[in-house]
Amino acid sequence: MNFILNHKWADGNTPIRQEDAEQLIPRISTMRELNEYEGLNILEAREWAFSGRTMTSANPLEESYVRTLHSKMFDQV
Repeated sequence: MNFILNHKWADGNTPIRQEDAEQLIPRISTMRELNEYEGLNILEAREWAFSGRTMTSANPLEESYVRTLHSKMFDQV
Protein backbone atom coordinates (compact mmCIF):
# COMPACT_ATOMS: atom_id res chain seq x y z
CA MET A 1 0.00 0.00 0.00
CA ASN A 2 1.00 3.55 -0.59
CA PHE A 3 2.40 5.26 2.52
CA ILE A 4 0.70 8.55 1.62
CA LEU A 5 -2.76 6.96 1.55
CA ASN A 6 -2.33 5.67 5.09
CA HIS A 7 -0.62 8.74 6.44
CA LYS A 8 -2.52 10.96 8.88
CA TRP A 9 -1.78 14.01 6.71
CA ALA A 10 -3.21 12.61 3.50
CA ASP A 11 -5.95 14.43 1.59
CA GLY A 12 -4.62 17.94 2.13
CA ASN A 13 -4.35 17.80 5.90
CA THR A 14 -0.63 18.50 5.80
CA PRO A 15 0.04 21.27 8.30
CA ILE A 16 1.62 24.45 7.01
CA ARG A 17 4.83 25.46 8.76
CA GLN A 18 4.32 28.31 11.22
CA GLU A 19 6.75 30.65 9.42
CA ASP A 20 4.91 30.04 6.13
CA ALA A 21 1.47 30.49 7.71
CA GLU A 22 2.50 33.86 9.12
CA GLN A 23 3.01 35.17 5.58
CA LEU A 24 -0.51 34.25 4.45
CA ILE A 25 -3.34 36.78 4.58
CA PRO A 26 -6.09 34.49 5.91
CA ARG A 27 -5.19 32.44 8.96
CA ILE A 28 -5.09 28.91 7.60
CA SER A 29 -3.33 25.83 8.90
CA THR A 30 -3.51 23.06 6.27
CA MET A 31 -2.64 22.65 2.62
CA ARG A 32 -6.30 21.84 1.88
CA GLU A 33 -7.36 25.26 3.16
CA LEU A 34 -4.57 26.93 1.19
CA ASN A 35 -5.62 25.13 -1.99
CA GLU A 36 -9.24 26.20 -1.48
CA TYR A 37 -8.31 29.87 -0.98
CA GLU A 38 -6.01 29.82 -3.99
CA GLY A 39 -8.71 28.17 -6.10
CA LEU A 40 -11.22 30.87 -5.23
CA ASN A 41 -8.69 33.59 -6.05
CA ILE A 42 -7.93 31.98 -9.40
CA LEU A 43 -11.63 31.88 -10.26
CA GLU A 44 -11.95 35.58 -9.45
CA ALA A 45 -8.86 36.36 -11.53
CA ARG A 46 -10.33 34.38 -14.40
CA GLU A 47 -13.51 36.46 -14.27
CA TRP A 48 -11.38 39.62 -14.40
CA ALA A 49 -9.20 38.31 -17.24
CA PHE A 50 -12.14 37.33 -19.43
CA SER A 51 -14.35 40.33 -18.70
CA GLY A 52 -15.21 42.43 -21.74
CA ARG A 53 -13.44 45.47 -20.38
CA THR A 54 -10.19 43.63 -19.69
CA MET A 55 -10.26 41.75 -22.99
CA THR A 56 -10.62 44.96 -25.00
CA SER A 57 -8.18 47.10 -23.04
CA ALA A 58 -5.30 44.75 -22.25
CA ASN A 59 -2.78 42.82 -24.29
CA PRO A 60 -2.40 39.39 -22.67
CA LEU A 61 1.13 39.12 -24.04
CA GLU A 62 2.41 42.20 -22.22
CA GLU A 63 4.39 41.71 -19.05
CA SER A 64 2.27 44.20 -17.11
CA TYR A 65 -0.89 42.21 -17.91
CA VAL A 66 0.71 38.92 -16.83
CA ARG A 67 1.95 40.48 -13.60
CA THR A 68 -1.48 41.92 -12.84
CA LEU A 69 -3.16 38.61 -13.56
CA HIS A 70 -0.72 36.74 -11.33
CA SER A 71 -1.25 39.26 -8.56
CA LYS A 72 -5.02 38.89 -8.80
CA MET A 73 -4.67 35.11 -8.67
CA PHE A 74 -2.90 35.17 -5.31
CA ASP A 75 -3.57 38.60 -3.75
CA GLN A 76 -5.97 37.31 -1.11
CA VAL A 77 -3.69 34.50 0.02
